[in-house]
Amino acid sequence: MELLWLLVVIVGVVSLALVQNRKEDKRTIEDLQGQLAAEKQKAEEAERLAAERKQVPLEKPRTRDLFLETLTKMGCKYEFDEENRICFQWQGGYFVGVASNESLFVTVWYFQWGEWELYDIDMLSRVKRVINNANINYSLNVVYTLNEEGGNFYIHSCKNFVFVPQLPDIEGYLQVMLGEFFTVRRYVEKELDKLENQEEKIPK
Repeated sequence: MELLWLLVVIVGVVSLALVQNRKEDKRTIEDLQGQLAAEKQKAEEAERLAAERKQVPLEKPRTRDLFLETLTKMGCKYEFDEENRICFQWQGGYFVGVASNESLFVTVWYFQWGEWELYDIDMLSRVKRVINNANINYSLNVVYTLNEEGGNFYIHSCKNFVFVPQLPDIEGYLQVMLGEFFTVRRYVEKELDKLENQEEKIPK
């Protein structure tokens, strides 16, 4: 009799364990199905967002038009040269701008703000030295050119910068960009005077 009860208990325990395992397997399958459904939903959402981004047309740059509009707001009169470059004056400086509606950048030149005679070898040496330092210390480029026919050499500077309507204060931004030309010019002129004074103090 005791053996019979023992067998009944064993059978009951085994049956209960099998039922419990089936329940756990069922929960595992349900969890896996839930994860797969969530991943599928995420993938579908990503595809939908990607399709929406493709449908949004990219805004074409209007850099040249924006540059001319900004110059007008700043009270700068401008004209175009034979190469269709934008020539304008600001704060006593004469500038030449290169801008296109196909690009996000503007290039501005400040031409011939320094001039010396070509035979002045000492000054040419100073200019080369000071220009190198200016190009290291500032974000615009300073260059010199030789005019052998005229017997002169000149200093010019240029700056390339982004110009888009998203800039918060585009007039103030352009004024800062142009103002750096005068900052660099003052630096170069001051350093040239300093070098010349130092050389004069050296006994010959």
